[in-house]
Amino acid sequence: MPVCQLFRKNVASLASPMTASWQRDLDIPLRAAMCRSSHTTIRRDIPSQLLSVEGISYKIFSAIDQALGAWKAVEPTDNCFLGADYLRAVEQAPPEGVTPYYIVFFKEDQAAGLAYLQLIDFRADESLQWPEVQGVLPRFSQKMRKKAVSLLRFRLLHLGNVLLTGPRGYWFLPEIVEEKEAHQILAAALPAVRQHLQRHMGRAVDAYVVKDVPEDAAPTDVWTENGYAELCFLPNMLFSIDPAWNSFDHYLASLHSKYRVRARRASRLLDGVEVRELEAEEIYFRKEALFALYQEIAQSVSFNMTTLHPDYFSALKSELGDAFHLTAYFLKGKLVGFYTTIENEEELEAHFIGFDQEINREHQLYLNMLFRMIRDGIDLGAAQISFARTAMEIKSSVGAVAEQFKCYIRHRSSFTNVIVRPLIELLWPDEAWEARHPFR
Repeated sequence: MPVCQLFRKNVASLASPMTASWQRDLDIPLRAAMCRSSHTTIRRDIPSQLLSVEGISYKIFSAIDQALGAWKAVEPTDNCFLGADYLRAVEQAPPEGVTPYYIVFFKEDQAAGLAYLQLIDFRADESLQWPEVQGVLPRFSQKMRKKAVSLLRFRLLHLGNVLLTGPRGYWFLPEIVEEKEAHQILAAALPAVRQHLQRHMGRAVDAYVVKDVPEDAAPTDVWTENGYAELCFLPNMLFSIDPAWNSFDHYLASLHSKYRVRARRASRLLDGVEVRELEAEEIYFRKEALFALYQEIAQSVSFNMTTLHPDYFSALKSELGDAFHLTAYFLKGKLVGFYTTIENEEELEAHFIGFDQEINREHQLYLNMLFRMIRDGIDLGAAQISFARTAMEIKSSVGAVAEQFKCYIRHRSSFTNVIVRPLIELLWPDEAWEARHPFR
């Protein structure tokens, strides 16, 4: 969930200046994206489908601009990740193997809720990175795990967004639909959508996944009663910003001495590293280098469900404008790292990052990125920063705390559904970490 940057500098510091012909080449894809979003015909002829929940019907769309009228009537004002602009960006530059669908629900013919679904061709053995192990027993154990994981080849109907952490898959108007009814509607909708996809589009579905339901949500028994296995994966790391902090120095002053010394030492290691926010033209110009740095990190983690599209960051900047920030790190003129953030009302979403791991070891790029995100959040007046999953301990060391979500999964085969939970637990990394307490 990306961060707000106040370091806007002129693109004139590029190693080679933009020529007029290159700028025209850049404008073509950016203008094409804007034309697609503004001139797409809104279809009004899509029929409503009844659900098994009394009084509820729905419409399914394969493009956000087809759904725009009804979607805008319902979309939340405090969650940009269910907003048409963000979803259009993902649609223009989709992650590998992911197809989006958009559902609008109606109660007594009144638009009452929406759901964002992704059809994902999931191959667990292609998503895992296996570490080198020594010894006969560890190698045999890993071989058996690889064989078990190779069984996890599903086409998933995924309620939520594989690119995000948190409840980003659905929203209902609370004055029309109560929370428990909302989950009943969603549980009825998934098999109905599967039948629609198979009948009208020839897209078979093997399993359903419901991603990131808040741990304290009351109606989660709806899912287990419908045969779903309940799973808890790695937590989101959430950083709360004290309203009394008017600057980054106020944050530093709130830390225990050893954490404050560590932060200042890390900052000194950035001597010689240029840090600045990139504008749209330079994001496009540097997209190959940005994607290579992203891949260096994505390929180093033990589990990675999908791969970003190389144009994803450009699409985000085109659609979200000043709400999307890409902050880059340069050493001797070479791009060596970056992080992205998205302003989401009072929350700053730390999104994807990338960096040269050798340079990171020398200059502590990642730790400095976390501190800069905190600085950005304070300057923006955000209430909290969502740091997402992974690297929990280092995020804890700057003040983030764990926020747990539940996920639900059900396979259509009764036999496979019995074993799907232990198989999933086999592949999900068991990351041991210790919570830190940096504040005085």
